[in-house]
Amino acid sequence: MNISELILQKIETDKVFRLELASKIDLSERQIQNLVDNHRKGKSVRLRDALAVDYYKSKGFSKKEIYTN
Repeated sequence: MNISELILQKIETDKVFRLELASKIDLSERQIQNLVDNHRKGKSVRLRDALAVDYYKSKGFSKKEIYTN
């Protein structure tokens, strides 16, 4: 399963969300932005790591909102 466009857009447009995610998975803000770019190219799995998914859930996103099939 891949991360949904809703989550990708939230990461791109919400600086606080992006910074908190970066802190949660021990990366820089720029690295998070690169992960989004790479994810769209089909190259990245870090955005669906357990820590990242736990963060999305802590922000109120449901599994249905987090993943696409």
